[in-house]
Amino acid sequence: HFSNRNHVCGASIECYLLEKSRVVDQQKGERNFHIFYQLLSSSDLCRTYNLSSAADYRYLTAGQCLEVEGMDDKANFLEVLNSFESLGFTKEDRESILSLLAAILKLGNIKYVETGSTSLHPGSDIANEDVLREAATLLQIPANSLKEAICTRRITVKEGNGVTVTVIPLSCREATQNCDALAKELYSRLFDWIVGRRQRA
Repeated sequence: HFSNRNHVCGASIECYLLEKSRVVDQQKGERNFHIFYQLLSSSDLCRTYNLSSAADYRYLTAGQCLEVEGMDDKANFLEVLNSFESLGFTKEDRESILSLLAAILKLGNIKYVETGSTSLHPGSDIANEDVLREAATLLQIPANSLKEAICTRRITVKEGNGVTVTVIPLSCREATQNCDALAKELYSRLFDWIVGRRQRA
């Protein structure tokens, strides 16, 4: 926004075409969003959230670009944290943001095993329950609820005065796609929340 003398006097922020697909997949030579690599540059936060290096996360390795020449993730992360403080984000806000980012990384590392549901439509189960539990803890939800949300889908049908709910197991491929969709939506909503939080400040 400009004043009568054409000086900048304010601004509005809009979310415009956030590339959600980048959260779970990247073109060769591309990185995921920089904040993930920046988070992993902090040894203290890696200990806090039980994280390791970027090479260990499916969501960060698709583009085969873990580092960018001339880019200092650690220094840039300090700038991000300072910006949070300058913009009025509380310590609790920051912790919520970082724990959600860590949860997204863990969602990408959940592995699945086929279960004997039916030969035509096999179900799936979680092969590494420890990763599921860590993601659920960071999301502050029960692990069983997260597992059900990833490995099944529900169909609700109204019948007269009642409602019938059918739980359909998902194959490993479908569960992976379901989890990826969840990760993309979490990141998108986090992005929207950050923009909205700043506009309300």
